[in-house]
Amino acid sequence: MVEAIVLGALAALSQLRRSARNALPCTAIRGVVLVPNNPEPKHGGRHTIARLSPICNNSDTLRACAAGCRFRSVRPASSESAMNKRGWVEFSFPIVIFTIAIHAVAGCSGSNGNATSSTSTGGNTGTGGASGSSTGGSNTGGSSSVKNTEVGRFTVALNPAVDTASPYTSVSGTVRDGVSPTDVIETLKVGNASCAVYALALQSCSPVCSTTQVCVATNVCQDVPARVSVGDVTVTGVGPTSIALSQVSNQYQYAGDITYPGFNPGDSITLSATGGTYGAFNISATGVAPLVLGSDTYNLTLNTPITITWTPEAGSNTRIALMMNLSHHTGTTGYLKCDVPDTGSLTIPAEQVTQLINLGVAGYPTFTVTRTSVGEAKVSTGSVLLMVTGNARPALTVTGYDSCVEDLDCPAAKPHCDTGTKLCQP
Repeated sequence: MVEAIVLGALAALSQLRRSARNALPCTAIRGVVLVPNNPEPKHGGRHTIARLSPICNNSDTLRACAAGCRFRSVRPASSESAMNKRGWVEFSFPIVIFTIAIHAVAGCSGSNGNATSSTSTGGNTGTGGASGSSTGGSNTGGSSSVKNTEVGRFTVALNPAVDTASPYTSVSGTVRDGVSPTDVIETLKVGNASCAVYALALQSCSPVCSTTQVCVATNVCQDVPARVSVGDVTVTGVGPTSIALSQVSNQYQYAGDITYPGFNPGDSITLSATGGTYGAFNISATGVAPLVLGSDTYNLTLNTPITITWTPEAGSNTRIALMMNLSHHTGTTGYLKCDVPDTGSLTIPAEQVTQLINLGVAGYPTFTVTRTSVGEAKVSTGSVLLMVTGNARPALTVTGYDSCVEDLDCPAAKPHCDTGTKLCQP
């Protein structure tokens, strides 16, 4: 399951880069759900979830930080001057959904702006269940049997309240005409059956691959599969009636409001596609409970284990995926990934904590936790997933490191903010 989340995370980040080159009016993306990254101290480095407001109906565009992948929601035109002074550039794009793993995995780095996806596993991903046919799908519980065969994914996500934003339910998805290649190289540093720490590197190509290709090996570029239509897509089991997803540039999104959470744990949720590039298919998964952690913030210390707790979903076969990335804001050098049963507790060994810290620390580390139920259907070139998720993004700190945006954020002993690493320095 972890690899499935990473797969979509990295591909979605690269899709953002490509989408920026094919801009559509902001009116085309009303209702899109963003997961902006707010590194300012008042947010504790956590990701703020924002829904595009009615101001999307004017000429405003989305803004992304020129320094990397820190995203914010649409701002009114009156703030444009101030935003530009802070070094922001602006662009608009069609429907883009940022999964919780984007900031945890991709960091502010990337390779040539190409699509990326990871196919390695972290911890024990399980074997999943039997795959369905092209006209039907099976509920595989909390783990997917898909590894290198995923060509598409639809996600029904329970997104938590952050700051003053209320929790909400989102539904989105994309299907491609083949399995997305990867330029990610993961090297296992230390691990057990539950968790693993990986060092991250990217393949290198010269000349640089085009924007429609990925560097899959040294000086080897491979085309990125195209997004395709699978016809009309409806989802039942979310909300009081079935919902129809909108399609823009072969990306699917439900832009309406869903009364949170929209379903109960154990409810059957079914996605039906009438068919397009692939034949018609149905996929079913079970509803999950919103994820409630034992704490809103966690701290890592060298040579010290850490225990993460949450309220388990009794009687279910859901699983919990965790990901910690300490170097996100300087370009990811590695991360920790875990995939465990939904028991309510996980202790990460001291050896893994130390190895993760030793891979490098930058300001505002990211930590994501996801409860997942997965269904899948087979199509001619691979598998399409339906993932039902409950998400949490607690704050994460590291002993001995102070995150900052400016000098005023730093303690007296380390008064200077390194704006590159976002860490306070003596």
